[in-house]
Amino acid sequence: MKKSSRYNRYIIVDDELYVYNLLSRALICLGNIELGDKLRNNSFSDFDAVSLDVLEKNKFICDDSIDEYLQIVRLQRIIKYGNRNARLTILPTLNCNFRCWYCYEEHTAKNLSEKDCEILLKYAENLLNNNHLNSLTLDWFGGEPMLKFNDIIVPLSLEIKQLCEKKGVVFYNMITTNGALISEKQIADMDRIDLKKFQITLDGGKEFHNKTRFSKKFPDSYDCIVNNISMLINCLSNLDLTLRINCTPENIESIMSIIDSFSMEVRGKIHVNFQPIWQEIDTLKKLSKRVTEITAHFYEAGFSVPSFTILPTTPNICYVENMLHYTIIPGLEVYKCTARDFKKDSVNYIGNISDDGAFISNDNILRYYCNSFLKMKSVENVKSFQYAEETVFRNVLKKIGWIVKRKI
Repeated sequence: MKKSSRYNRYIIVDDELYVYNLLSRALICLGNIELGDKLRNNSFSDFDAVSLDVLEKNKFICDDSIDEYLQIVRLQRIIKYGNRNARLTILPTLNCNFRCWYCYEEHTAKNLSEKDCEILLKYAENLLNNNHLNSLTLDWFGGEPMLKFNDIIVPLSLEIKQLCEKKGVVFYNMITTNGALISEKQIADMDRIDLKKFQITLDGGKEFHNKTRFSKKFPDSYDCIVNNISMLINCLSNLDLTLRINCTPENIESIMSIIDSFSMEVRGKIHVNFQPIWQEIDTLKKLSKRVTEITAHFYEAGFSVPSFTILPTTPNICYVENMLHYTIIPGLEVYKCTARDFKKDSVNYIGNISDDGAFISNDNILRYYCNSFLKMKSVENVKSFQYAEETVFRNVLKKIGWIVKRKI
């Protein structure tokens, strides 16, 4: 007996029915809406043998005995335990040049010391020697990491990059920064250390942003950050730049003004990511349709909007699930998640790095080994596409310019 996949998603575009499978990422045009209802209801008598074969090979249907959720769990376990891509999120400083009201961190002047950096280099070497890695990613975070660009990021990146080259391991370098301290004179060093991936944040349009991110040195941080983004795009080759736009009920109507802050020449090289301030998540749920409308304007204005051009897949795993991901702060305390404050009495604290470069874990690491953030409810939804997803679907069809032409 066969059954329809619980991970099929159905959407009608221009009176044609399309079906997308989250597991296989296959997309097919059924054309006939009635056929979609038959597929959904496990009634396959109107499908010929060839059509059924296409549907089964692309996981739109499967044997009734198969528990598809366990397939999701299997994929998640592979990502979690079989991952050969290590990621070190390093905070060179807990200090920051801004004091944004929503930030969960307690900013102090604590920095990685020279000894910390020497030990981190030993730790990276041990990680490379003791694991058959495919890649190693340095992920600079803060605080504001650019405060320590010359002192820590450049020299430590160079040495770890050289270790990776000796081992034949692919080296990646990325940074999350507020963007205010970036300058053109740093471009040569960014090239040397392969720092090509950036996430930079704006807090709404200029007026709202400058009320949130300001200092004596940067009373108008908005123009400074916008100019630095454009400079990076023009000066740094192979750049992967995400512009995170923080949304609140107060700033949401100002966000459209960001579009005109960037020239047409650079817009397509900026990946825009709209995110709610965590304190405002529940309030912003009521404004989700408006956020989608604004997102559409950015897409139409020439920005790259991955959430509007990439269909969803499953499982969608948080980077914390990778057991080769570690967040390291000054003093060489090790944590898992960057989205929580760094407190030694929390389950987020998983150990320390010893003077010989060994990771000494505590019992909290067992919580991450034995538990999962993957929940049944997060991968069970097989309803029709919601408003935002329908827009994504239409954009994907437009982008690829074709669908599987063969209609069942």
